[in-house]
Amino acid sequence: MSGDIEAALEVFNRKERYWVVRNALGEQQQPLRLANSFRDKIGAAIDRKIDEDAWWAMDFHIDWLLGALLYRQHGLGSFGHNPTISDVEADPEYAIQGSQQDFDFLIAFGKTIVMVEAKATGGWDRKQYRSKCKRLTALQDPAFATGDLDLFFVLLSPSPPPADLVGMLPACIQQRHAALWFDNPERDFISIGRGSITDKNRWVMGKRKKPRMPAQ
Repeated sequence: MSGDIEAALEVFNRKERYWVVRNALGEQQQPLRLANSFRDKIGAAIDRKIDEDAWWAMDFHIDWLLGALLYRQHGLGSFGHNPTISDVEADPEYAIQGSQQDFDFLIAFGKTIVMVEAKATGGWDRKQYRSKCKRLTALQDPAFATGDLDLFFVLLSPSPPPADLVGMLPACIQQRHAALWFDNPERDFISIGRGSITDKNRWVMGKRKKPRMPAQ
């Protein structure tokens, strides 16, 4: 990790799940690097060679990304105008919202930021995705100074995402897809839930639909 954007992102990275993973899989005070195969996969999707020591985080809030972009310009203790992301005729909706809306995974190296949204056995939530895309329109605002950055949004899933997810992101972000693999493509996943919305005193268990894996 050597660039200014990685350093700015790092000071916002306080998600507990990330630090549990670091404690479980890495040695104290030693960097926990991305697997070569993962770097190659994402790198192929964005047509970039990802550095071996690329910075990464999980469940990273959109607010934190916007904050990091401001922090690398102004430093700690600064304040300023919060850009709007709403249409002119609509009620104001602001870029920084104090919410926990996040990216599943984030990678940064050099002047490149890769935002990752993953789906395994579930379907894509279009309402959620549309909301995130709207939040990311803030990156077009000069306040966040992304002109020197390459921004990518990678949809990570066993099979390509639906066509209607294409075109929602602002023009400053390039959308890509990469395949999510499982250790055993034939494995079964099981779900449990209530018998029905009205039948809360019963439970039902069954197999989840297997993800459709890409051809090898």
